[in-house]
Amino acid sequence: MKEFKRIGVLTSGGDAPGMNAAVRAAVRKGLSMGMEVYGIERGYEGLLDGDIKKMEWKSVGDILQRGGTMLRTARSERFMTPEGQDHAAKMLDTFGIEGLIVIGGDGSFRGSMELDKDLQARQQSRDLARQAEQAQKVLAQMPQEKLNAIVQAVADAFSKAAPELAELAVRETGFGNVEDKITKNQFASRQVWEACAPLKTVGVLKEVPGEKLWEVGVPVGVIAAIVPSTNPTSTVCYKAMIALKAGNSIVFSPHPKA
Repeated sequence: MKEFKRIGVLTSGGDAPGMNAAVRAAVRKGLSMGMEVYGIERGYEGLLDGDIKKMEWKSVGDILQRGGTMLRTARSERFMTPEGQDHAAKMLDTFGIEGLIVIGGDGSFRGSMELDKDLQARQQSRDLARQAEQAQKVLAQMPQEKLNAIVQAVADAFSKAAPELAELAVRETGFGNVEDKITKNQFASRQVWEACAPLKTVGVLKEVPGEKLWEVGVPVGVIAAIVPSTNPTSTVCYKAMIALKAGNSIVFSPHPKA
């Protein structure tokens, strides 16, 4: 389970008895566990506006007997749109809030579930990027011969799996036919490898003594790549190969249909 360092608390929907008790419990429990806790005023509407403040132990003192919610609440039509949810996720990112406690009814729960989908995708992207960064640091230390061996292994594995991957691509996307996909997969693996195998991509690439010039190849780092639904398998193969060939790691974002 992920250990959160910074969480947010908001109340949403209509006022109800016990909201302040829930806010107090959430804030003090978070603080007692060593987290930073932020209160979000006016529910999802306040989240969209960045109405967010850091909470301390005393912030929730003397509130149990009060009616309503000390964070105030509001309904938000903006939040129920995809654009609103995307902006809400960005606001949480801006404040570094990793987890969100939502206190409210059924509508508040449904809203949090929609937001959670976006937050999970963002967190997955961050995790993959961090893993790719660590992998790239290892790749950056490898000589050309080692990188070539890795790329050849990718080409061999992909070529062997070309028929199976072609069938999966046609079945999932409904585009093209298996025979043509096999041809593309083989081209993206075997022929791309044959074309790039003799190329030098890292270290000293070229020396021009008369001009006192050396051309040096260095990795760029982590590469982000999108994958189209029309060629979901061959695209992954050749992009991975050319990235690895130059000592880069790569993170793919597949098309929703593939």
